[in-house]
Amino acid sequence: MALMNKSVHFAQLGKPLEILSATCADNVENYIFVEAFRKNSVLEAVQGLNFVLNKVEMLSLDEMTKLYENLNSSGT
Repeated sequence: MALMNKSVHFAQLGKPLEILSATCADNVENYIFVEAFRKNSVLEAVQGLNFVLNKVEMLSLDEMTKLYENLNSSGT
């Protein structure tokens, strides 16, 4: 919710965050997945959010696809 609020706030200021989406999965605890074209865009988006421990890892497209396949097969 904090990331969404930050995104709305920056958009209202005319400086939208350069992220495409953010999601979490019930089957993967303690992670949020932020989609962007550049890692720096993700870093800027999560900067200052106290629930992020400044560990940002890039996932391959294949890894992200598998995450969503697992979500679909679990019925959520």
